[in-house]
Amino acid sequence: MLKKFRPRLGILLILALIFSVFGQAGTLNISVSADANDAYDELRIKYMATLTGGTGYDNSDPDVAHKVNMLDQTSWGNLNKSPDRLYLWADLYDANLISNPKYLTQNYLRIKEMAIAYKSVGSSLYGNAALKTDILDALEWMYVNRYNETVYPEHTWINWYDLEIGTPIQLSDAVLLMYDELMETPVRITNYMNMIQHFSPDHTKVTMHNPNVPSAEITGANRVWKASYLAVQGIILKSDTKLSNARDALSQVMDYVTSGDGFYKDGSFVQHQNFAYNGGYGAALIQDISNIIYLLGGSQWYPTYAELDNVYQWVYDSYEPLIYKGAMMDMVRGREIARSYNQDQVTGHKIMGAILRLSESAPPADGQRMKEMVKYWMQQNSLVGFYKDLNLSIMLLAKSVLNDPNVIPRGEQVLTKVFAGMDRAVHLKEGFGYGVSMSSKRMANYESVISTDGIGDNKKGWYTSEGMTYLYNQDLIQYTDYWPTVNLYRLPGTTVDTMTRANNSNMNYLSPNTWTGGTELLQSYATVGMDLKAAGNSLKAKKSWFMFDDEIVALGSGINSTDGRKIETTIENRMLNKASTAKGIDIYSPASTPIANEPLRHKVYAVSDSSNDGNLPHNTLDNNLDSRWSSLGEGEWIQYDLGKVQPIGYLGINFLSQTARATTFDIKVSSNNTTWTTVFSGESTTGGSAADMNVYDFPDTQARYVKVIGYGNTSNDFNHMTELHIYAPNTQGNVIIPLSVAPLTALSTTNRLETIDSDVFTRYSSLGDGQFLKYDLGSSMQVGYAGISFFAGLSRHYSFDIQASTDDATWTTVFSGQNNVLTSEIVAYDFPDTTARYMKIVFHGNDADLYNRLSEIQFYAPNPLGAVLNPLHHTIQYNGNEELVVNGVAKPAGLGWKEDMTVVSSVYLEGTGGYYFPQPAAIKGLREARKGSWLDISNTGLGFVTKKYATLWFDHGVNPVNKDYAYVVLPNKNAAQTTAYSSNPDIEIIVNDPNVQAVKDKVLGITGANFWTAGIAGDLVAYNASSIMLKEQAGVLDIAVSDPTHLQNKITYEIAKAGNFVISKDPSVTILQLSPTLKFEVNTQVKDGSSHKLSIQYDPLAPPSPPISTVTVVDDLNDYTNIFSRTASLLFDIANAHRMEGDTSRVARYKNLNEHIVYKSFANLDMEKFSIDSWYLPSEPITDFHFYSSPDNITYTQMTPVKTELLGTSGSWNKASFNASLPAGTKYLKIVFMQNTTNAWNPQIGKVVITSKTGGTT
Repeated sequence: MLKKFRPRLGILLILALIFSVFGQAGTLNISVSADANDAYDELRIKYMATLTGGTGYDNSDPDVAHKVNMLDQTSWGNLNKSPDRLYLWADLYDANLISNPKYLTQNYLRIKEMAIAYKSVGSSLYGNAALKTDILDALEWMYVNRYNETVYPEHTWINWYDLEIGTPIQLSDAVLLMYDELMETPVRITNYMNMIQHFSPDHTKVTMHNPNVPSAEITGANRVWKASYLAVQGIILKSDTKLSNARDALSQVMDYVTSGDGFYKDGSFVQHQNFAYNGGYGAALIQDISNIIYLLGGSQWYPTYAELDNVYQWVYDSYEPLIYKGAMMDMVRGREIARSYNQDQVTGHKIMGAILRLSESAPPADGQRMKEMVKYWMQQNSLVGFYKDLNLSIMLLAKSVLNDPNVIPRGEQVLTKVFAGMDRAVHLKEGFGYGVSMSSKRMANYESVISTDGIGDNKKGWYTSEGMTYLYNQDLIQYTDYWPTVNLYRLPGTTVDTMTRANNSNMNYLSPNTWTGGTELLQSYATVGMDLKAAGNSLKAKKSWFMFDDEIVALGSGINSTDGRKIETTIENRMLNKASTAKGIDIYSPASTPIANEPLRHKVYAVSDSSNDGNLPHNTLDNNLDSRWSSLGEGEWIQYDLGKVQPIGYLGINFLSQTARATTFDIKVSSNNTTWTTVFSGESTTGGSAADMNVYDFPDTQARYVKVIGYGNTSNDFNHMTELHIYAPNTQGNVIIPLSVAPLTALSTTNRLETIDSDVFTRYSSLGDGQFLKYDLGSSMQVGYAGISFFAGLSRHYSFDIQASTDDATWTTVFSGQNNVLTSEIVAYDFPDTTARYMKIVFHGNDADLYNRLSEIQFYAPNPLGAVLNPLHHTIQYNGNEELVVNGVAKPAGLGWKEDMTVVSSVYLEGTGGYYFPQPAAIKGLREARKGSWLDISNTGLGFVTKKYATLWFDHGVNPVNKDYAYVVLPNKNAAQTTAYSSNPDIEIIVNDPNVQAVKDKVLGITGANFWTAGIAGDLVAYNASSIMLKEQAGVLDIAVSDPTHLQNKITYEIAKAGNFVISKDPSVTILQLSPTLKFEVNTQVKDGSSHKLSIQYDPLAPPSPPISTVTVVDDLNDYTNIFSRTASLLFDIANAHRMEGDTSRVARYKNLNEHIVYKSFANLDMEKFSIDSWYLPSEPITDFHFYSSPDNITYTQMTPVKTELLGTSGSWNKASFNASLPAGTKYLKIVFMQNTTNAWNPQIGKVVITSKTGGTT
């Protein structure tokens, strides 16, 4: 097909993460040999096939044909070919090169895309001589004018990525693709590779090329990017050294880390030291590393180091648990969530492709397992979208897996996992996935990188890691366009101060608190929590989540704030994505005709297209200029079916960015979808307003089908249409009905929602004169006319009245008559403009009987054009009218509903599930449409997006003091199941206070507890801040514990249950006793927050052990964990243990002052007794410590304990032990240093033992 000619202004390609599959090479003074080396050439051919798809594909496959056709849609047509050009593409020109090095990468990306088209055998541009010349000239122009030693004499952190990674990736790929052609003048290869070497002389460092900035070791994805282009350079230059260095650089990335950037054994991936990035930098990393491994496979450079096996394990630990039906969970995508072009599905698809590529190199069992998991995801997701996000090579691989009967889809993954290395947790069960995103002193709240223009990237990620929860289920678009539209102050799961936040506010904030994480049990359950200290205000809270089976219990306690602002906890903020098919056309009704001189906009029966980029064709029918249909390429089309032959006179169209660029297009019409007549051919109108619906007139005609064929615009080959109207001929001219003409929203309809469900085939029926339906518009407003559809309106005349009221008491009749037009479609009924909140339609039967049948009713504000209707198309709608049931009572389904609700026990939200409140609670609810732009949260994106949400939240008030909350999330349960659960819940809350939060699932026999400090919860005693989960079943007690602070050397537990013997335990667990209570100690010196497991056999028929009433805490004074408070001039002395009976750590003074330490009773029990061991230097006289007891940490009473002395021998220190019973009600014990001698560090306290007991002693 001949391409339409049109002027070009340039092309703007939306760049996702600029990561190609490999990339670069470089060395100064390179000499390129023309002699072929088979090993290098084989790698070059192999790599070229990954870029072009190779030669063996079937062009008759429609997926392949479409992908190949997309290769032709390059930027070649916009390339500036002037001999004295100042730029290659006008939209990428900036005289200030230093501030915009990203244009370098974008220029080379376009050149590479042209080279891919030139080298792809199925492309119409394959081997095109003119294209070849322009590619080579463009590469040389970039070298001379943009990327050489003199243009960028030095650079800074602002542009290091493009100069050291982005540009070398694209340039190396382009050079490899054009290798044969460039070998005609090999000095060019030398020059281009020299440039890469100039800016990146060390592939293991961020060079910065600036003497004022030191080089830094490069890690994670950045290291893989550098290694990837180094491998490509090795192929181009036939350099064994570069290929070997590329391979060897990866071993550091493949090795596990325990801090900082990289992969952790628990599956965490961290980049930039403090951010969870499995789905951001980790997504780029797995793509490139899988390609390098594949590329080097079978060659002498294939990696043979042991760490290679870790890469295959990453798939199972770091990616598989975080991909839900093809979507990569946003909680591990960092600032990527703010990029419109790289949303969760796109990232998931790219990682799926990387896993498929990795499967080709993996051991057979791993390769098969990888293919099975990806095949499952492909079957659960849209294949069109999946293929769109892959290059041709990966798409061919995916199709082969999909069609391979020997690859059995994995099925749904059931797994619960705590990612202690990055403060995340995931709970995967049948039908849903649940995620929790947290932060701590180790992991920051959110990353935002401020660009050179000061805008920022992810600039409103304020609360994304402050306990935000995610629920994934059958709604695959729940998080599509979520971030620019959701209320970012009300993210699910978060407790926030309602202060107004500035862009990038408190970004990269690390909490002073360390307790974040939790425990996973049997890979099926988890207890997680977060000690919240909010950024930029005084808010504090303890937050926990208990992940059982098909329920998640959320607890909050100790919610305190002193800033004079309201504090809220959001239970849910769910995008409402129930898709319904609006049906406004009855094909048996006659063709529509205008009423008087009013414009008539036709309804559309069906809309289809040739292809799209995810912006769907029905977006052109939603009266919303913030949505659009988009398709790339010459001849792409969108087609409208009116359901029947209608009179057509003109179209109204709004094109994206129509003020600045002209779109070339044809309009064709047909009565039978076979024979087409072109009625318009030309360009769109430029100038004017971006909101204008411009008229495109043509001779009046009769047609059922209307097709618009696009040929791109003056900036690029995209066809972007935001809205299209089809009008009947109008004697008053080509009048456009404004987009603002839309039905008023009815909040309620006396529960007869079928009359406002946008479907003329559903109906309300009643029998008898005087029956009525009443509609609440939410507030008083002007009403001018109604649109009504009567069921069986083709053959019946219905008599009815329309009444209006402002107060639901006094009613005024504004219309009385019948339907004069015999049709089942919506017809306008005009009446005098009136002010009303309530509208009523009163029925009087029809001309055959007294039955009243109403299909659809709409109310409109007055309009100067007359009683014009917003056409009810046959199309997909997201009305946001999901059923919301509170305590068994349905709430209004209309947008705008807002209510303060009290004594709430249960909530059901259609498409999401249920919520149970163990203590009937006061909560607030809201149903709303929210409009936003990606530019609100990042520095890229087009237009606005509107989504609908239902929000539920707790209002804790202003300056809350020790407030709390509790709710249970019941994913996918229906209304009846939610009500049943609330009547007989599976769970009971053991305790929910600032010291401990604990819950038991009575059905599963599982208890989870987060001890924020040492304490008691039911049958559990935690001697340290820690997390525990245990399951009792069939005489087996399965236990898992962890130290979420990542600080302690050991944690100790006691459980009021006698064990018979140990079935299994981790090496880190030491059993202290099996009976009468189970007591064990866990070595947590690795300080990684991981779960430690043990399994104990017990007698389930034995009498229950009595509650634990006495707790003895032994403080060996290795740290301050057990000390409640202390003065400043203290230290730990770890020297000379041999002089003190092997005591390896003691507390001492470093100033000769009356320093002191204070202990608090265990779990608010009463202190019963204490003993201490202390050490004195033999050469100095002993002055006793002073001891004080207190019930309240205010009033202290001195006491004198019993003292026992043991004189040291042969250089040992003297030992003095003190012990005493404490008065009843003692909660605090203070120990004061009284010795005043030359040596401040004498004496020293070596051990303190305190026994606490319910009721204490007398």
